[in-house]
Amino acid sequence: MTSTNFRLSGALKTLAAVFTAALLVTFASPAGAVTFTFSDIDNAGDGTDEGAALNGQFTVDVTDAGGGLAQFLFSNIGPLDSSIEQINFDNAAIVLASINSIVNGGPGVDFEFGNPNLPEGNLVSFDEDFGVVADNPAPFNGVNPGETVAVIFNLVGGATFDDVIAALIAGDLRIGFHAIALANGGSDSFINDIPDIPLPAAFPLMLASIAGLSFASRKKKKV
Repeated sequence: MTSTNFRLSGALKTLAAVFTAALLVTFASPAGAVTFTFSDIDNAGDGTDEGAALNGQFTVDVTDAGGGLAQFLFSNIGPLDSSIEQINFDNAAIVLASINSIVNGGPGVDFEFGNPNLPEGNLVSFDEDFGVVADNPAPFNGVNPGETVAVIFNLVGGATFDDVIAALIAGDLRIGFHAIALANGGSDSFINDIPDIPLPAAFPLMLASIAGLSFASRKKKKV
């Protein structure tokens, strides 16, 4: 009986590992990045915030930079007027140890270390661990349409890139930013979307395998 339970546990662990890998493949781009989108923090609770029209215009590609590093590449896809002027990370210390470096994506982008409070962050219990800000004047040195900035982190000892992605998907690690110079002259804050995880094509087969293993275990016990 003990031997059977051990084999069953090992098989289930293998299936869980395959399922996790399938999730990562689902969200990974061809370049190996896992991409997350952003939506505005609706302080009115009615979907009428100034930044609502920009939902989906901003992305972050999270990649394994090797050597215990993870890169977060922020892009302002456009076309609407906007400029990301500060970026913050909430509860990041569970997997991220410190900011290693900042890579400005072109001559029109100039970010530096800094961690001011995220405007409207209190509405979603956002508690900043780390942050970067655009050097003044922010509208010119922020991330405007067609521009990028990358923030590279040192991982916490023992943490892996998969741990970072799992924390983002679970909503334990969150990313927020403040965008200014909107078309109407206003500004708004955004937070990363937690994706609805589609079941990988292999998931039904995994469930069938688990059911088969459970049935075989029960049958063996009866014998």
